[in-house]
Amino acid sequence: MDLLEQQKIEIKRLNNSKKIRRVLREELEVEPNEWYLSNPDNFKENIFYHYVNSLHDQRQILKNGFDIDKVKKENQGIGKGLYLGRDKETLMKFYDTNLIGDENCIITIKGKFNFLSLLSEAKLQKFLKKARKIFPDEPDFIEKYTTKLGYDGIRYYDPLATGEEFILLDLSAITINGGSTCRC
Repeated sequence: MDLLEQQKIEIKRLNNSKKIRRVLREELEVEPNEWYLSNPDNFKENIFYHYVNSLHDQRQILKNGFDIDKVKKENQGIGKGLYLGRDKETLMKFYDTNLIGDENCIITIKGKFNFLSLLSEAKLQKFLKKARKIFPDEPDFIEKYTTKLGYDGIRYYDPLATGEEFILLDLSAITINGGSTCRC
């Protein structure tokens, strides 16, 4: 079984776990099938999607590349970086509900990235604590520690968003121009 198939199984298992079902009922008062968890059946090998909430933002990213300094605190799950998902439909539904704007715009990013898999909350918190300890005075301690370990970013699970998510921290690992398309 290849890596993508293993990851699909992991996400199906998490999406259907009793813990996630309980979190969705208690935190959001919804049934899991009413929420926006990514569907592993929609995953494609080395294909990721980034949601932007305006055509202007989409054009700027495609023209100039992704500017990490424009990532606002309220848009960060675990730090500054390029947030990606593997289920385009789920991203569009989730962000269309939560962001203001008339356009749904997805940038498709193709690439083979080396993500550190931190799907459990305990592993993620342990990693963040260690990163802070190693780089105590650095505001970008997550990026520094992740890249020091040889990873391009982090794969994690956030049931209050779309489930499986990625943060690409080493933006030199991609080329937006020429390597991606936008579908609005």
